[in-house]
Amino acid sequence: MKRNNWLWGGVLIVAGVLLLAQNFRLFGAAEDVVWAAMFAVGSAAFLSVAVLYRAHWWAFIPGMVLLSLATIIGLQAGVPRSAELWSGSIMLGGIGLAFWLIYLTHAEHWWAIIPGGVLWTLATVAGLESVWAQPDSGGVFFAGLATTFALVYLLPTAGGRMRWALFPAAGCALLSVVTFAAVPWVLNYLWPAALIIAGVYVLFNAQRLRRMENTVDDARQATRGKEEGYDTPSVSQPH
Repeated sequence: MKRNNWLWGGVLIVAGVLLLAQNFRLFGAAEDVVWAAMFAVGSAAFLSVAVLYRAHWWAFIPGMVLLSLATIIGLQAGVPRSAELWSGSIMLGGIGLAFWLIYLTHAEHWWAIIPGGVLWTLATVAGLESVWAQPDSGGVFFAGLATTFALVYLLPTAGGRMRWALFPAAGCALLSVVTFAAVPWVLNYLWPAALIIAGVYVLFNAQRLRRMENTVDDARQATRGKEEGYDTPSVSQPH
């Protein structure tokens, strides 16, 4: 508890000093760089607490939030266009990474897989919407949820296999397929391609079955001929 008080006290003092300096315009053109550096230092402080003290796993969350803010502010200072496009994905992805770190370091907190997967899914959707004019956000969202619940089932947890996760995973996967199926480019290109591939498979399989049937028939005829030859009585020659 004392260590936490020292940490929070130091964070509050530094934040107050920085705000005063900003109000007096002491940073000048380097204001964004200074704030990015300070957020990065705060992130390092929280992450070190989470790593050094197992009971303080919660520190991963503010640590990754501050690191995400530092990254966004740094991009705004250097590459404003990239910050505009990717700030949402960076923030959501950073918070999602905090929950994955909680799971990876504390397997008993298996529940962290769910917010981690959902936030990464939202980060992916935000990124697609930034660079793609007409993304299928619904299909991607449900696919991400299906993957998240599948990971809840597949990944090792302290409580054993989570079989219940298969049901939401299957439901979300079905919703993803249905959503993708209604997208125009899927209807125009993927469905015809899928039909062609299915037709080729049916023809190939029919040819393979025909060859197998011919082989079986030849084997039966050969076996029948041998049996008829064995059953034919031999004629004894007169002495």
